[in-house]
Amino acid sequence: AGEDVPAPASASNIDLIGFGRFIWSDLSYGNNSSTATTTAEWVNGRLVKGLDQVQNFGNISGGGGGSANPTSIKNIVNVEPQQATPLSATVPSEEQQLRERIKRLELKITELERQVVETEKRLTLNINAALARRVKGQILLQVEEHGEAWYVDPITGQRFYLKDGESAYRALQAFGLGISDANLRKIPVGLEERADKIDTDGDGLDDRLEEAIGTDKNKPDTDGDGFNDGEEVKSAFNPIGTGRLANDANFAKSLNGRIALQVENRGQAWYIHEGKRYYLKDGDLAYQIMRYLSNGITNSDLRQIGVGVLE
Repeated sequence: AGEDVPAPASASNIDLIGFGRFIWSDLSYGNNSSTATTTAEWVNGRLVKGLDQVQNFGNISGGGGGSANPTSIKNIVNVEPQQATPLSATVPSEEQQLRERIKRLELKITELERQVVETEKRLTLNINAALARRVKGQILLQVEEHGEAWYVDPITGQRFYLKDGESAYRALQAFGLGISDANLRKIPVGLEERADKIDTDGDGLDDRLEEAIGTDKNKPDTDGDGFNDGEEVKSAFNPIGTGRLANDANFAKSLNGRIALQVENRGQAWYIHEGKRYYLKDGDLAYQIMRYLSNGITNSDLRQIGVGVLE
């Protein structure tokens, strides 16, 4: 440690420089800070085990692939090359994490679901990855069959059969993405008028939704500002306070097609669709709303998307 070593030509080359030493940087782990600090132990997709605390290396611009500006990089810590472990072996991919979660949940499908899934697997011969990417996160209905519903998982690109409320509930468990309350509030609430609802106070909001967003199901104007809760939600105003809600369209778009779970609350589930979030109180409501927000698809197109199974 403490030696000066010539800087590489670019951050993408920060890996191994002389004497079998690994240079530690946080750039290769998606940190776009202009200065490499001591926040991670990652270098060029490799985890360096047993790395000691090091000092600031100087100004290195950009994320992986950016230019390295300093003439030298100080405080390299001796770490034997064999101590570096490939990233794929240390950090499971999103798909691996999903598979592990499904296994851990011990989900099981019914025999009828199994028959549908196995039939579709046999009929799905050629996978069209581009098509799967286009429809990821969507609910697809087989318009040439009996309206079977399929959810195209954004992670695996596979379609999963949603037979009924029970299977929709399994999907919530398997595909749920944890989200903070603060981030959830950046996504405007969507209303699906065709779904079954109970509206005790007649404000246009389902009682279950009111419970989720904190309004009073027995008061049409929870905050007493002269505007009923339903109108405020539709117009992106705060139904339990003042002013407009601080929505973030780009953030909502980044989660399109995902199922979000409120990890800081009671695990309430929301389906993000076209920039809005729809409350999925339980499996039956989830099945209704997801079908209403679905798109029809022909068998020939559907059978270009791989088939997954929730077990």
